[in-house]
Amino acid sequence: MPPVFIIVCRDTALAKELHDWLANGNPIYGAAPEQFRNAPGREWTVRVDSKVAEDIAEGGGKNDEARRLRFVLETIGRTAWPGNKVPEEYAALVDKHNHKAMEDEDNGLVTIDASIPPGRDVRCIISVAMLSEGWDATTVTHVVGLRPFGSQLLCEQVVGRALRRTSYAVDEATGFFREETAKVFGVPFELIPFKVEGGAQQPPSPPANQIYAVPEKSDYEITFPVVEGYVDPGITRLAVDWPKVPTLALDPMEVPDITLMKGLTTVDGTLAAYGPGAAGVVDLAQWRSKVRVQQVAFTLAKVLAQQWVQERGEEIPMHRLFPQLLGYAQQFLASKLDCRGNRAPQDVALNPYFQKAAGILLDAVQAVDESGKARERPVVAPGSAGERSTRYVEFYTGRQPWPAQKCHLNAIVADTKTWEQAAATALDAHIRVKRWVKNDHLGFVVPYRKDGLRRKYLPDFLVELTDGRRLIVEVKGELGDAEIKAAAAHRWCGAVNNDGRYGVWRYRMVRHPADLLKILDEVAA
Repeated sequence: MPPVFIIVCRDTALAKELHDWLANGNPIYGAAPEQFRNAPGREWTVRVDSKVAEDIAEGGGKNDEARRLRFVLETIGRTAWPGNKVPEEYAALVDKHNHKAMEDEDNGLVTIDASIPPGRDVRCIISVAMLSEGWDATTVTHVVGLRPFGSQLLCEQVVGRALRRTSYAVDEATGFFREETAKVFGVPFELIPFKVEGGAQQPPSPPANQIYAVPEKSDYEITFPVVEGYVDPGITRLAVDWPKVPTLALDPMEVPDITLMKGLTTVDGTLAAYGPGAAGVVDLAQWRSKVRVQQVAFTLAKVLAQQWVQERGEEIPMHRLFPQLLGYAQQFLASKLDCRGNRAPQDVALNPYFQKAAGILLDAVQAVDESGKARERPVVAPGSAGERSTRYVEFYTGRQPWPAQKCHLNAIVADTKTWEQAAATALDAHIRVKRWVKNDHLGFVVPYRKDGLRRKYLPDFLVELTDGRRLIVEVKGELGDAEIKAAAAHRWCGAVNNDGRYGVWRYRMVRHPADLLKILDEVAA
């Protein structure tokens, strides 16, 4: 396979010029290397701009080019499709392209072979934004930085794109992984973990453990929808299932009671000529005395209403939306706060508490009809882009695989020492479990919010029972933000069940592997 260069540009204008020079051979900057020159039916250099990169990270469902680039990036360094099966979504894209190529011979298009992974021969990626964190191409050998780097973290992220190992096999002579190197130009990377002396040819690395879908085990295939968001058809009012709403902890360790501050500006707002002024004490107790809980509830409801309209439109008029959200904000402040020490409900007006409260409530509010039944539906891309399957799973790992019987894959890779292994054994042994899979390289995510920011939750297992019902299982020893994730998963299941096209789904959190068999008995009963 060809080595891959990644060139990180300052902006789209520079990326466009560089792509025009390398891929198209524009002579304005001199002769470009022939090794990166594109030709009809041959793509050696690709350009990924920031908006396209964001679309790819979210699943690449907005347009055909984003979907095509997603498949290009996913198959860089691959000589064949996982399981030698062409994804239906990519086959549809190729079929559409080939029809255009055959309809008009003068458009410069040539037909392409869908059985060949589109990223197989790529040699250069010109990028403006960072590629997705889950991007696992192992053939990147060179990184070129053509942009300013304002932080050490950004430097490490850029260099990390070339640090995906080709092998995790241990060298028997040293007891360590075999040394692999990459060349980095234009990135001020300060922390160099090792130096390579000389340029001697490295011996070939033994293959790592391969995890893949076994064609002979296709009876254990599991499919699932790719949920990008939620929509509310025919809504009339809002409701909150309060037992499922997480509690917000107000902890003095996050926001101090007293802070010493020195002003940097004068009364008129100009910068002080002689440095910081006199020290002043900001006391949270004094601030609380001037803030009423009703003010906090009103502000929280206002932000919730703005977010609701921004994300879900104006199906509910503002004069009906705001009073409902205000009531829920008041109830949240009254019943869902864990005020530790001398904390008080007024403190929710401070960040990070305010962002957390807004995120919790926005995820908890459901649109219901007059009978109180939730009618929320999932937003799923049309066609094959909106559904994924275990049959496309293929990756390599240096960790020891764990055997799996009722699973489409040849084995699983556990992220724990014993817990996930015990859960896998229980799933194989339970008589009511028809098939299951560990959520690793599947692409199954549950959207949720934490601290007011959008995030993605990856549960541990997907299970299908003998009666056809589906189960999302999370094995969690420590709670952490488990309540927030559980609420998001319940919302996902409710919306998908309302849709009716993807079966019946449930979510269960297991606090200890020994409880899994009992939970399976309860669900299957």
